[in-house]
Amino acid sequence: MDKKPVGVPLQEGMELLGLDKSGFYYYVNKKKIKSYTDQSPALYDYQDIMVIREQRLQRLQRQKAKKMPIEIPLKTSRVYRVLPEDMVDLAPVIEQIFDTRPDIERWSSWIRKNPDVGYMVKSEGKIVGCGFILPLTEEKILDILSKEITPPTLADDILEYKPEVPVYLYARTIGVLQNEAISIRQRRHWASVLVRHIADVVIDLGARGIVIEKIYGRSDSEEGAHLMAGMGFTQIRTVTSHKNFLIDVKSSGLEMVLRYEQALNEWRHRHGGE
Repeated sequence: MDKKPVGVPLQEGMELLGLDKSGFYYYVNKKKIKSYTDQSPALYDYQDIMVIREQRLQRLQRQKAKKMPIEIPLKTSRVYRVLPEDMVDLAPVIEQIFDTRPDIERWSSWIRKNPDVGYMVKSEGKIVGCGFILPLTEEKILDILSKEITPPTLADDILEYKPEVPVYLYARTIGVLQNEAISIRQRRHWASVLVRHIADVVIDLGARGIVIEKIYGRSDSEEGAHLMAGMGFTQIRTVTSHKNFLIDVKSSGLEMVLRYEQALNEWRHRHGGE
């Protein structure tokens, strides 16, 4: 077995530490690297150099570890249709997200009138977000958008879906928990899952022969506005402090709308162009 050399020349020592001459001599002058000047050219202690090399590598790894964020695996999530009995558990989550508590009985009555209006995101068995898409008359929606204090929506205002009967949709209460203890990455994941599902709901309405004229939305928070923008809504003028949004299905080129129209056309083809 070859023995490790006792000393190495200056150039080799510099290469082992990745240092220039001044950096190498820093350790020599600090007496952390023993020099053998009785030889020509001078040699430098190999073991000392390797100790410093290891120290420098460990210090570099610690610095990288501090800069590198810990990648925590995302919690899985699924979207479920909200049932009337779910409102008891969903109400406190809505209050936490939007700082207002819904009328449980009134909201439950919407779902009993039309079971396809509410959706909730669950992660590890807990509700972490929700979204409601209400079929209303355009007159009712415009009345809501024009008021500073949102007027109540009653079960009688909720329309039932019928093939080839035009409807206007009102997107509301769309959001996920914003607790600081939850990572931004996790919150964004929940939001993307919710937005994708709402898009699938719209497309499915086309597959059922439901004619959507326009989709309106309203938000009074930056998070809500961000979600609306993520779904492709255009912000429209408002006379209140709230932000209003619109997707005009007839003129929109959004992928969601194009897929909705394709699904609707396929439904019409199957039903003889009714």
